[in-house]
Amino acid sequence: MLHRALVRAEERQTLAWAEDNSERSYLRRNMLAGRLVTPLPHMYAIAEEWRKLGIEQRITVILRSVALKNPRCTLCSLSAAWMLGLTDDVSLQRKVHVLVPRGVSMRSGGDAVQRHESIGDSHGCVEIDGVHVPSVERVLLDCARDLRFCDSLPIWEMAYRRDLTSPGRMQEYLESFSGPYKGIRAARLVWRYANGHCENGGESKAHAAILQLGFVDPEIQVPFVNPLTHREIRPDFLWRVKKGLLIAGELDGMRKYKDEAMRNGRDVEEVLVREKDRETALNSLGVLVVRFHMGDVRHPQELRRKLSLIGVPRVFGAELKRRERLEKLGNEDYYGRSMLF
Repeated sequence: MLHRALVRAEERQTLAWAEDNSERSYLRRNMLAGRLVTPLPHMYAIAEEWRKLGIEQRITVILRSVALKNPRCTLCSLSAAWMLGLTDDVSLQRKVHVLVPRGVSMRSGGDAVQRHESIGDSHGCVEIDGVHVPSVERVLLDCARDLRFCDSLPIWEMAYRRDLTSPGRMQEYLESFSGPYKGIRAARLVWRYANGHCENGGESKAHAAILQLGFVDPEIQVPFVNPLTHREIRPDFLWRVKKGLLIAGELDGMRKYKDEAMRNGRDVEEVLVREKDRETALNSLGVLVVRFHMGDVRHPQELRRKLSLIGVPRVFGAELKRRERLEKLGNEDYYGRSMLF
């Protein structure tokens, strides 16, 4: 029979913590015996059950635990983005980010918790499974402030894609800040380039890399008609070059082949054949095709080489200076050692 502290944790879908000295003694004794583990200071999980959880499940449990143990505080930044389903990038979940009102002290969490100043916000908070997070607009502002452009842009574009907010609502929100506030300039820069047209986070990361490399902002998912099948085909990226030349950029990724949901019920061979047929159809329409993969996105010099060789145009003048500012976004301290796993 489970101890009452563990029963409460199971019901809340959180880690367990003590409410009195008796529970504190029980949890610590079982931790020393190896039956419990402590993912966060003074918070416990049954060792066998914790080992069965995937990293995504562990992150969600940890975030819920900090939030529900500190009900006067609010998850923010990347922690809120995770709870809202705006990111599944586990590598970015290095700490639990919490808005703490003035005069409020937090219960435990240790170095794994990053405290942020709470500001007045007319958009208020929303509740997700009992966990309070700020408005989507505030979360996007936080992410633009804290993250590199290549990491914040996919979060913004996911919010647009899911219709949780829009460029118009974000513009109104950013204009509502009358005085200087840390992150506003970064958010306005991300706002300029974010859209909801990319189909997934990988394409959004590629979009960010293309922008940071100084290439013209591509059109995304532009429809063409396959002249052989008369079905609609849409390259990931498209550039309209002078004299009517069209260049399509196609992002290849193993996830497209491994993830059954992204294959829409098709086997891997069929996905590969359809990609090749799409490229053939685009070629028959006079569209040049350049293929690249996530390795190129992570090592942008190779992406730069591929796009330059095929003739993707670059920006210049004031727009080039604006692009150079993208490199400076984000807090490098944010990318330190993970305290969660």
